[in-house]
Amino acid sequence: MQTIAVGTVKGGFVAQRGAGGEWKLEGPLFPGWEVGAFARAADGAYLAGLGSSWFGPAVQRSTDLEHWEQVAEGPSWPDGTERALNRIWFFHRDGDTLWLGVDDAGIFRSDDHGASWQPVVGLNEHSTRHTWNAGGGGLCAHHMMTAGDRLW
Repeated sequence: MQTIAVGTVKGGFVAQRGAGGEWKLEGPLFPGWEVGAFARAADGAYLAGLGSSWFGPAVQRSTDLEHWEQVAEGPSWPDGTERALNRIWFFHRDGDTLWLGVDDAGIFRSDDHGASWQPVVGLNEHSTRHTWNAGGGGLCAHHMMTAGDRLW
């Protein structure tokens, strides 16, 4: 069976193709939430990065793509900061480590399959941060590559 998870501004959808070649579409998952990213952790858990203008961003985990639970220790800026965590742009897996990129330009790391997220201080608190300028998608970290990735 082939499975594709798709995020949209109106929720997430899961498309599955069976042995006969027919696709079955299920969803929306998370109606009312923007789904910016999906991923799979090394332990097999599925992850969804959600955003809402009312509730803010959230990470959800699932073992079966049907039953989801919000991660209690999701990505967040330290107390007292003026930054807003508006949206989850991506997940990236490098072995057992998961990375997550957000708007307002930041990276978070998980070493427990997405159950908790810690800020990457070296980037997030860089001394030049005050000079960074937003692009067409805002001030965001929207993709990353790690040493294990192939360029071609």
